[in-house]
Amino acid sequence: MTLASRPWPKFALVGLFTGLAAYMAFAAALAGVAQTSNADLALRFSSNDPVALAVKADQMLANATSRPPKPGTLLKAALRSLNANPTNARAVRLVGIAYGLLNNPARAARLYGLANQISRRDLGNQLLLIEGLVDKGDAVGALKHYDIVLRTSPSGQATLFPILFSAMDDPTIRAEVSKLIGANPPWLKPFLSYALAQNVGLANVADTVIAGGGLPTDETFAPYQNALLARLIDTGQFAALERYGRSVKTTASSQLTSVAFRPPSATARFQPLAWQLSQDNGVTSHIETEKSARGALMNVFAAPDNRWLAARKLLFVTSGMHTFKVEQTIVETGNDAEVQWQISCAQTQAVLWASDRQNAAGHRSIRQSIFVPDGCRVLWISVIAAGGASENGMEMVARSIALTPATRP
Repeated sequence: MTLASRPWPKFALVGLFTGLAAYMAFAAALAGVAQTSNADLALRFSSNDPVALAVKADQMLANATSRPPKPGTLLKAALRSLNANPTNARAVRLVGIAYGLLNNPARAARLYGLANQISRRDLGNQLLLIEGLVDKGDAVGALKHYDIVLRTSPSGQATLFPILFSAMDDPTIRAEVSKLIGANPPWLKPFLSYALAQNVGLANVADTVIAGGGLPTDETFAPYQNALLARLIDTGQFAALERYGRSVKTTASSQLTSVAFRPPSATARFQPLAWQLSQDNGVTSHIETEKSARGALMNVFAAPDNRWLAARKLLFVTSGMHTFKVEQTIVETGNDAEVQWQISCAQTQAVLWASDRQNAAGHRSIRQSIFVPDGCRVLWISVIAAGGASENGMEMVARSIALTPATRP
């Protein structure tokens, strides 16, 4: 389909397709600096200013709200700019657009290719090259130009990130994007920031990162990795979370299936898979290593007149009977102070078991059989604490926690 035969100015954006609609949205912005902001003023000082002449031609396209400009008029304006500077990539691209409007797509395509050889920084030309490659079904080639735009044009990121994110529904696109991610391009962090603000489609990002060998090991990527895991949890995309965790042959994979207490690290990756410890609303918790080297313990404190979720841990399990065990010592207690353990289904929010609300000071061994139904492979293990009315609040120490499949007789 030629440019002249397309509806003007509305072009369909499908998958990786950007086309002239995206180009036109950028046409006015493409002219940066003085000549762009006021091309007419620049031409008063120099009637043959090549940049200002090209800007005028771009503005001609941007202002065509209901029908395309006359090809001859556009061609004349573009050639004036090109005559003033034969290495003006923008002018070469505009000449190509004019020939496209004249139903000469082959010549237009050659001119877009020439403009790309002169400069890869002309955003409009990159968008047109992407359109041509997508029309040919060449997603791999289109993604190469995506990479060029994303590397060279921050303004291009705002337009291409949503299209790229949506296109990652396609496994072929994910496979190619994973190669780009594996090279740690400069646009990776901005793209992750965009993706993390979305609700649907994060699983595609996780799978793409997996295929690319994971995010770079640079410590600056730890917050992005933790944010990705947290968003997968928040949006209930647990299958993608499990795939991501199991793809990393480190602490992450064991964290998926272990409820053990482990002292946290401020710089550690995979923090959302560890125990989530409250520091708000007068209820706090922390995990520390015991001096006796018996392992780690969790300390929970609830200030008077406060009740809150003190800590919780996500856990992947199999369906069937399981045994929950924990050694608990209430160190400080008072009127209405209490601590309670809960196990709930992350997918349905249904509570599978809740302990009685314990108030008495001293040690207690909790052991409970729990049935995990089909469709509930992801659990939350939670502890809720209340400080009660006494001035001392409530303090509890927990050790030796475990949730294991029940042994068959």
